[in-house]
Amino acid sequence: WGMNFLKAKAGASGVVLAHVASPHIADKTLPDDIVRHADWHDLLTLGLDGLIVATPPQSHAEISAAALDAGLAVLVEKPVTLSVTEAEHLRDLAVAQKGILQVGHIDLHNPAFRAMQDSLPARSEIARISGAWSNAGPWRNDASPLWDWGPHPLACCLTLAGFEVSDLQIETENDGQGQLYRLQADFEDIAVDLKFGNGDTRRQRWMEVESSGHIWRYDDASDIKASKDGRPLVFPATPPLTAEIERLANAIRAGVSDTADADLGLAVVKMLRQLEQIAAS
Repeated sequence: WGMNFLKAKAGASGVVLAHVASPHIADKTLPDDIVRHADWHDLLTLGLDGLIVATPPQSHAEISAAALDAGLAVLVEKPVTLSVTEAEHLRDLAVAQKGILQVGHIDLHNPAFRAMQDSLPARSEIARISGAWSNAGPWRNDASPLWDWGPHPLACCLTLAGFEVSDLQIETENDGQGQLYRLQADFEDIAVDLKFGNGDTRRQRWMEVESSGHIWRYDDASDIKASKDGRPLVFPATPPLTAEIERLANAIRAGVSDTADADLGLAVVKMLRQLEQIAAS
């Protein structure tokens, strides 16, 4: 995923990717002007403005905490961590440092999703949210399908519906190497029904928001990626990952603390842990 950031930064205004660290750096094909490092610790003392953490999830907490301690702005891939305790520590550290901690919940920065979100009515008028994030694969060694796929719909739903959840239920369906999850819950007065996982037969990445007489839809796998009642919404053509990088750069330029993502990332991790426990019981 780090190589995807490398491609996406080309469209981000005023952003220079100067250094890359990886234990497999010798195997990476990188532009000649990028300085290569085998150890991520090297990046903490170079006077950089920010750090993008696109590493296996189990390393997110350690690297992000070290970068925040070094005074760097941080964009960490989802999930922010694999434990509630680590997510709380990162959030508290970012707040204490008055730092910048952003999380790569990519759909939230997709211009199509933003167009849908910006056109929604007041939360009190929303009755139902449904969606599906799934595909046939990928199968990863460093994250279960729940933790790999779950952060996407959960981050979107928590952003739109709030963090107060009750009657949380989850069903699982195995299909060879893959697994699909169906989450149903009540976000106060909003009914939520989400499906996600790597055990599907086709790519799906959509969310519908229903109110009385209207339906808004975000569908990244469709030609019409954002709509209201079937009519397309207008949005910029900026690729989502480029928009993520630009958001980090803008926060650095503004020079103000940005920890809202840390709260959302923590809420996502808490729900994933809860779902994990329900599925195992």
